[in-house]
Amino acid sequence: MNKKDLLVIAEKNCPACNFFKSKVNSVKVCDLDSKECFDLAEKMDIKKVPTILLKDGGKFEKCDIEYKEGRFTAVCKNQRIELK
Repeated sequence: MNKKDLLVIAEKNCPACNFFKSKVNSVKVCDLDSKECFDLAEKMDIKKVPTILLKDGGKFEKCDIEYKEGRFTAVCKNQRIELK
């Protein structure tokens, strides 16, 4: 897993999303105001933002986001990757 396979679903008026975007610039962010992003969020049954997704073999899967000691980490498939 590497950062280029990660996608964050966010919303422009979401304080947690804006905080994430202010701290992390190594991951692509997709805002819900775009049709493509909205459709993906609907397909993945995303109920809260920010949500991080891992693209693996053409399919997306939800990951966990951790914030500890000023650092964000994505946890996908029992792997951890620090986000900067």
